[in-house]
Amino acid sequence: MALLNKILVWSETNLHSWARDAARRLFEKDSQLDDTDYAELFELLKKEHGIEQLIEIISVPLSKEHLPTASQTTAAFKIIAMRDLCHVNRIPPNQKIQFSESGLTIIYGGNGTGKSGYARVLKKACRARDMNEEILPDMTAPRNPQNKATAVFDVKINGVEQSLSWTHNQSPPEILSLISVFDSRCARLYIDEKQDVEYVPYGLDVLGNLATQVYPEIGRRLEREIGNTVPDNTSFKQFFNDTIAGKFASSICPETTSADLDKNLEFTKANEKRLSDIISQLNQTDPVSKAKEHHRLYERLKELIGIVKKFYDETNSQQLQTLEILCNEYNTAKNEEMIAASNFRAGDNLLPGTGEGIWKELFESARKFSVEVAHKDHVFPNLDKESLCPLCQEPLENGLDRLKRFDEYIKNTASQKVQKKNQEINNYKKIIEAKNYSITVDRSLSEDDIIDRELISLIQKFEAELKQFQKHILDAIDARSWSPAPRVTMPPISVLRSKAARQLNEERKYKKLSNKSNVEKLKQEQRELLTRRDLNLQKASIQRYIDIAKRKKQLESCRTSLDTSKISKHAKKLSSEAITDELRIALEREFKRFRLDRINVILKDSAEKGKMKHQLQLEFLKSGEGKIRDILSEGEQRAIALGAFLAELNLSNSVGGIVFDDPVSSLDHWRRKIVAERLVEETSKRQVVVFTHDTVFLSLLQAEANKHNIDKTIIHLEHCNQVPGHVRDGLPWEHEKCSERIHKLEILQRDVAKNWQTYPNEEQSIRICNLYGLLRATVERMIQDVVFCGVVKRYEDWIAINGLKQVIGFSRPEHDAIAELYQKCNELTSAHDSSSAKNLPAPEPSDFLNDLKQFRAIMDMIATRKNQIP
Repeated sequence: MALLNKILVWSETNLHSWARDAARRLFEKDSQLDDTDYAELFELLKKEHGIEQLIEIISVPLSKEHLPTASQTTAAFKIIAMRDLCHVNRIPPNQKIQFSESGLTIIYGGNGTGKSGYARVLKKACRARDMNEEILPDMTAPRNPQNKATAVFDVKINGVEQSLSWTHNQSPPEILSLISVFDSRCARLYIDEKQDVEYVPYGLDVLGNLATQVYPEIGRRLEREIGNTVPDNTSFKQFFNDTIAGKFASSICPETTSADLDKNLEFTKANEKRLSDIISQLNQTDPVSKAKEHHRLYERLKELIGIVKKFYDETNSQQLQTLEILCNEYNTAKNEEMIAASNFRAGDNLLPGTGEGIWKELFESARKFSVEVAHKDHVFPNLDKESLCPLCQEPLENGLDRLKRFDEYIKNTASQKVQKKNQEINNYKKIIEAKNYSITVDRSLSEDDIIDRELISLIQKFEAELKQFQKHILDAIDARSWSPAPRVTMPPISVLRSKAARQLNEERKYKKLSNKSNVEKLKQEQRELLTRRDLNLQKASIQRYIDIAKRKKQLESCRTSLDTSKISKHAKKLSSEAITDELRIALEREFKRFRLDRINVILKDSAEKGKMKHQLQLEFLKSGEGKIRDILSEGEQRAIALGAFLAELNLSNSVGGIVFDDPVSSLDHWRRKIVAERLVEETSKRQVVVFTHDTVFLSLLQAEANKHNIDKTIIHLEHCNQVPGHVRDGLPWEHEKCSERIHKLEILQRDVAKNWQTYPNEEQSIRICNLYGLLRATVERMIQDVVFCGVVKRYEDWIAINGLKQVIGFSRPEHDAIAELYQKCNELTSAHDSSSAKNLPAPEPSDFLNDLKQFRAIMDMIATRKNQIP
């Protein structure tokens, strides 16, 4: 657990949160992450870089409670069969190789029997270290590029059987990679190149899987999403230009904010009106005339403003205050005059009203009549008594004094004051009566929509109020009784002034249009506003572009979290403490087993992406001076490669099977026996499959398996109808044991007997004789395996049966029975040319069956006697 704690402490400071979550999953799921795990880890990675999650996932980093207390093993996996190969050399498609689920499977085949074809399919499907060998189709058949090599593998995973399909040059089923393959090409790799160490102490394998499985898979998902995240500025790229808005648009990037868009692309109603004005100005063909027109409108408005202002000012003028004072003074003088008139009438019998206003008018008229017509030569009222009165035209006589008194009364102060005030009031009245408060709006102002209906209504209301004001003042004058005039509403002077100012501005604008530089400025402003307007319309698509560009940048930033260098560096550190030493010990053990302990082979190690690599070197060689292949024999090289392969395999956590294709090539006979022992020993841990064409090695494997009672499946490959690759149970006849041969002979006998005729034809005679030839060979094999118990192996193709009676401990009856049967076989076998003169009939199939039973009885008798030996 010390290693696990080291990994935990290191991960807390050196791994991102999402990677620590991945480490937790690798521990909890024994490195078997599924698509859901990868999808969630990818979301966690993006979350750490500020990318909005598609699914809500909370990171659960690796902690102490997640660490297991013991190492866990890979799921139980067995390969049951390899079958139905298609387009693999000339191997027929209906063949099946059945593998022993436990123990040893031996696949024997001589040269050209299709053994290499089956082995190459296994190498490709199981992802052997060297897969450069090409799988070729049947070269004798018409070529079809569509034909791909395929095969079916029957496997058992955790006790459940299933079939896996394999196709050449396509990714093979992952589970098949649990099977390790060794052949001559793999052996060469061990000698020439650095090899990945597949053994990693439990816990450290999590770092390796993190770097070689999780990071690459997350990286693939990341690159796929980056590739699918494409910011598209097509909708607004056309507006990139030298305007301020255009330059801003071309500078839009992931850092551009919504506030930046609002600031640089805002297009208000004022901007819209300004653009319309500019377009109108630039479309004007005669700006000078247009300027004059606006000046004329300005003058009309100015004139109207003057009238309205003047009228409004008159409603609040000093003149009205003076008129009010005169009315009050007149009334005061009138009262004084009335008092004087009353006093004037007192003591005299005068007509009512004498001395008052109408009477005064009458008297003044008489005065005027007198001085201008009747009495031109007299100063009124200084007339003679004989003079006629200008009023009654009677002689004045006594009335002269009254006339003088009346004149004095008229001329006194009160009367004069009334007359004066009355005259002043009448003068003011004339002025007010002369006022014309009608307001005429120039037609051009309304036709050009400068003054709208609402404004005209306000002016008309003002005009009506002015006329009401005038009537009120005149009425007050006539009545000589003053009262406050109705208040006149403030006219729309400010609105009129604003419109006048606008006309003045328009006049100035059109005057500027006569200047080319000003026109160019307007055109530039128009381009600016047009660009701003068009970009404003694309604001939503621009925001989408920014969002996608920002997401792409955030996704690209995720790459920094997928650097495996830290993991590799730390894995190398831990490996130097654990892997290398254990591997070195394992290598030394295997090399000693293969009698290589006198060859000093050392291990050079390194780490890459969390996985250890090693290379075998001879200790006495300096770096770069030579290689193992240049110095050691091929046999020694093959033994070193086998030792390295088995050392790695036995340090790995995998319990998958191993496949050896001709593992003893170039080995001496004594070292072949060691290899056989070592491979049989390995069957206690895993499936072992051996392809071989070496008959000596075949025998050694069989003997070693029998010695340890190891389950074994033996098949052989052969040609049939000129086609290789046919799978047959057991070994070829020449390699079968006696009991197996007897079983086959029984089957062949039944086949011959099935169609046997009373008078057999030539073909049937030959077949029965061939059976006796096979029985003869079986007798010889019995002598080797049963009589001599396989103590010695022969190199001659025959056995001298005649010398059998001289063998110590072998009984005479046993010898005679064997000799008799052997002699019969010799006479009938097609290997000998029997005399035609004898013309012996062919034995019946039943005769052969009896001879076969007799042979089995002899063999059982010998075996029983051997078992009785203490």
